[in-house]
Amino acid sequence: MKKRPLSFNSLCTFILMTIILFCGVLLLVTFSINKCMEDGVDFGNLLSIQIIVISILLLMIAVLSIFIMRMVSEPLMKMNSELRDHRKLTLQGASELQELCRTYNRMFTRITTESDKLNYEASHDALTGLYNRKIFEEVRSDDNMEAYTMILMDIDDFKNFNDNYGHDTGDKVLQKMGRIMQENFRSDDYPCRIGGDEFAVIMVRSDERLKDLIINKIDSIRKQMADTSDGLPKATVSAGVAFSDGEEDIYKKADEALYTSKNEGCDRYTFYVEKEKTQ
Repeated sequence: MKKRPLSFNSLCTFILMTIILFCGVLLLVTFSINKCMEDGVDFGNLLSIQIIVISILLLMIAVLSIFIMRMVSEPLMKMNSELRDHRKLTLQGASELQELCRTYNRMFTRITTESDKLNYEASHDALTGLYNRKIFEEVRSDDNMEAYTMILMDIDDFKNFNDNYGHDTGDKVLQKMGRIMQENFRSDDYPCRIGGDEFAVIMVRSDERLKDLIINKIDSIRKQMADTSDGLPKATVSAGVAFSDGEEDIYKKADEALYTSKNEGCDRYTFYVEKEKTQ
């Protein structure tokens, strides 16, 4: 059986009732001493009893003070510290305080979960789970961004794809694209859906020295999107790549590289800087 924490209310009631009892005994002894003095009777034993009763009362008061400190004061100070740090409360102290902590912790968990959900929905695309256009714009406009690579991609002829297979299948293809992008890029990178079938990746701390790695990633995405073993029809992907060089218009460069890939027949990638096209 699980041991229940000590109740502050029950122990205080017990101690106070005990103090009241001893106070009654003390009054009775005092009254007896006075009576003995009036009658000229020896009251030595009664005086000893009075001293004992007073000592016990003082001890009970000391125990109550220590109990209040350990069961109430110290837990309240710790709770105050945890509240300032926006943390869950530690279950400690009297049972009443522990129940208060449990109630607060349930509310804290619920509010934190809802807040995380709202933050996620505000920063992620609902269909693919990728970052949304808002995050894409925030990252690319960050003045503190170090060297990075921007990759723009879209699914070729996606409108006709939707017309031929239906929007439900089209959504599944977009979800597949999102899943593949998440698998192929680092957790520090920003794979985003910036439009209907338009995708972008901001690869942080990346430059032309990682060109071969970028090619491998794009080829992996193209290969997996063309794979029909999952029951979805084949989809081809075109991409444009640009490296940051201190200028603000890297998006325009990547977009021009993507436009080149489209004009060259789609299902390929183009690096803006070197104007290379690989099929």
